[in-house]
Amino acid sequence: CNLNCFFCHNEGQVNPRQPPGNDISKVPVPMQAPDTMDALPVSTPARDMIGEYPADVRFEYLRSVIEAYYELGGLSVNLTGGEPLLYNRLFELLDGIRKPEGRRLYLNSNVRSAQRLLKRPVHPKIDCIYASLHTLNEETHTRHLGLGSAAQIRRNILALRDHGYAILLNFSLGPHNADDFTEVLRFAAEHGLDLKVIALIRHDTSAQFYRGDWVDPVVLQSALVANQARLESRTAALGGLKEFYRLPRSKVIVKNIALGRMHTAFCDGCSARASCGEGIYGLRTGVDAVWKPCLLRKDAYAIDPEMERVLRLGRDGENETRTPEFDRAALRKQILKHIAAMVGPPAERLFIRGAPL
Repeated sequence: CNLNCFFCHNEGQVNPRQPPGNDISKVPVPMQAPDTMDALPVSTPARDMIGEYPADVRFEYLRSVIEAYYELGGLSVNLTGGEPLLYNRLFELLDGIRKPEGRRLYLNSNVRSAQRLLKRPVHPKIDCIYASLHTLNEETHTRHLGLGSAAQIRRNILALRDHGYAILLNFSLGPHNADDFTEVLRFAAEHGLDLKVIALIRHDTSAQFYRGDWVDPVVLQSALVANQARLESRTAALGGLKEFYRLPRSKVIVKNIALGRMHTAFCDGCSARASCGEGIYGLRTGVDAVWKPCLLRKDAYAIDPEMERVLRLGRDGENETRTPEFDRAALRKQILKHIAAMVGPPAERLFIRGAPL
């Protein structure tokens, strides 16, 4: 990634193949956003995690998993990272995905490398860019996000919107940027951009994770009202209760886990239950081929056996000269297995309230 956000939960997803206790600490990256991951330092945590898998295998795994999920009737996929715009083969991946009508594909990005999108026509597979805008304050940006500038990100967001992409602003709320929310809200209102607010999602139970106390999104209500945001509806949803506000030209979604997040049988006996900052939400995987049902449940991470099968073929010399092929039925089975474990029996699903400890 070409930012260094202290709260990034994706970089907190430790690869279980690494030795226990191995610290995935972040490393400095160039101030100018590189075009691809090749321009990053030789060794970064993300690159070390994927080094065991040949590039073609990683690529085909991503494409195959996305298509397998769509084949099951899955409605939406989020491409995230790290920073997806640094993925060398991003556009090849997008071009190659068979995306049925009515399915959605979202790109989660900090948009520092927006030029990769701006120098070509709008890609038809990208339904919306979830653009991270955690502050417009340069001091906050430098101290807590580390690289580049808030002004650059703001310019890139508007350029992508003007280029033709649908944009949803993402604001991750914490003690470091709670005072910056009003400025971000006004930016969204001024430019007719939709905005989504979530509290920081912890990936560990460290007392220092939030860099202060957890911030309840209810503190934003006065700013919303003062800026003509009108509450239209509330709905219980995976990842936290959602409140939908209407601005004159756009909308604001506030997701608040303190008002309700889903726990299921999957959560029974979890030592981090009281610290949970997300609840049952989404099934994650990536170029590491590790299924991650919950960020706090490292014990539930599982390497996809289909990746292990393909790698064995390669080691045995059976897959050296052709594109690796993943068994779609096997991938669909893995997806259903992990989702079934996450959602559990209906009678044991409940929305719990209260701030994470």
